[in-house]
Amino acid sequence: MKHLFIVAFLLFASVSSCKTVKKVKQDPRTNLETAIPDMIKMMETENYTALFNTYVYPEDLERMTQKKSLEELITNFVENGKAENLLKALKTAQKYSPVYNNTKTEAIYKKEITGLKKDLILRKLNGFWYIAN
Repeated sequence: MKHLFIVAFLLFASVSSCKTVKKVKQDPRTNLETAIPDMIKMMETENYTALFNTYVYPEDLERMTQKKSLEELITNFVENGKAENLLKALKTAQKYSPVYNNTKTEAIYKKEITGLKKDLILRKLNGFWYIAN
């Protein structure tokens, strides 16, 4: 009977430990295949603050916020149609492969594909992709 209790306990312990294993969620910024849909989701839900803080190249964001507040930048981004244009461009870009630089740290989607006035450039920094223009 004592052995049966030990076996039952071990079986319970092993089943319980299987249930507690958690999957580590990968940051969507680590590859373009997940970063672009994440950007699109933020834009469709009008979560522009998160978009700017998460996906605007850090040096660019720092430079831009020295001139205007983040709120002013977002207002300008939305009111001038830039948000709508970028959303369309990202939706189109996700259907195509970008042109990469030699080190694969810069991905360029040509303006002819995206419909933007200039190429859409995404740059990788410390393992994460950012909009760099």
